[in-house]
Amino acid sequence: MKKSITLLSLLLVIFFTSCETDFDVNAKWKDITIVYGLLNQNDTVHYIKINKAFLGSGNALQMALIPDSNLYDTAVLNVRLEGWQNNQLKVTHKLYPTTEIAKDSGTFYHPSQVLYKTNAQLDKSYLYKLFIENKKTGKIISSETPLVQDVSIERPMGVWVNMNSDKETKAVFYSGKGGRLYQLVVRFHYKELEESSLDTIYRYVDLSFGEKKSNDLSGGDKMEIPYTPSDFFDRVNNLILNNTSAPYNPASVRFVGKVEFIIYVIGDELNTYIEVNGPATGVLMDKPDYTNIENGIGVFSCRYSTSKSLNLTAETITRLKTYEPLHFQ
Repeated sequence: MKKSITLLSLLLVIFFTSCETDFDVNAKWKDITIVYGLLNQNDTVHYIKINKAFLGSGNALQMALIPDSNLYDTAVLNVRLEGWQNNQLKVTHKLYPTTEIAKDSGTFYHPSQVLYKTNAQLDKSYLYKLFIENKKTGKIISSETPLVQDVSIERPMGVWVNMNSDKETKAVFYSGKGGRLYQLVVRFHYKELEESSLDTIYRYVDLSFGEKKSNDLSGGDKMEIPYTPSDFFDRVNNLILNNTSAPYNPASVRFVGKVEFIIYVIGDELNTYIEVNGPATGVLMDKPDYTNIENGIGVFSCRYSTSKSLNLTAETITRLKTYEPLHFQ
């Protein structure tokens, strides 16, 4: 399975590890389906998270730890994904339940979780419609999303990039149809050789350099994200020294690799969901609920990424070597 750890894909942690639902504890029980899913045609496997809201007497935090409180019986749900083009159904993919991805600890039951999965190859030109049939109640939960189409990076140009400059420059790219929010990430690749070991470890750190929102979803718009190249050095130093997933070893030596200029994109529905559920900044603290799930709540949208790999110039590498704790060779 093709995997990538990105700043935007970390949004999925919110979806796959938690959910929050406001309800009246005195209200009559009602089946409420909670759905989260993001489609990306570059992925080789696609997951949809489907849960249910729960209501009962007693401690809600204790009930949340009981699987039956928030998980459907997999025999009850029939889940399918349909690809449409020009108002015609082109393909149907059935999604099957799986517990292959463990859930992090938290308020709700863990580590096992049920996701609905398909290995379908998606067509970027299709509109995808999600249907969830509850065979017990007869209720149909649905939503739809386009996919983000091609995004092309224009700058930086060539095969080399100089990060040893204090002058602000711009990453330039053209928006893709269906994309709303674009984020620039510079991924620095390096190799690490630990003391008394012959094994070379391949690592990377990600530096976020800002974001840009498109005015429309038609694609083809020239977009620019400004950044200062020299910010690269201190940020790489701090990320390597404070990397909790790969603790810094002062005895290791490191070797400079390439950098990737990555553009991450999310669709309109996910962007709206993030904006509505973000921290309140105005006088009005109550925020409206947002969902694009018919007969349910949650969000079903799309994401995408594209990148350009470049070599660092000699002067950039020379400056990296001046950061003595990193021991770049």
